[in-house]
Amino acid sequence: MSNKSIFHLATFLLCVFTCYQDSQLVKGDKLPIKNNFWSRFVFLTNVDLYLQAIYHLIAFLLSISGVRRNSVFDYFARTIIGPLGVATRIV
Repeated sequence: MSNKSIFHLATFLLCVFTCYQDSQLVKGDKLPIKNNFWSRFVFLTNVDLYLQAIYHLIAFLLSISGVRRNSVFDYFARTIIGPLGVATRIV
């Protein structure tokens, strides 16, 4: 396994752990719409966190599969995931 694979796997696991912790700590009356799991996605940080988890999972799977060029994934990463991550951290 390459360093790139290890990085994407570690980042994916960190995102999944954070998503799990968030779902356990913020629930019920603490949600924007009480007792509605999907209401947590009104926050841009949660949307970004779940998208980052999906991105790193796909990147990990592509890095261990040996696929060197995937233009659809690269386009998705550069046009949506990257700018959303930067915007979330700036705001």
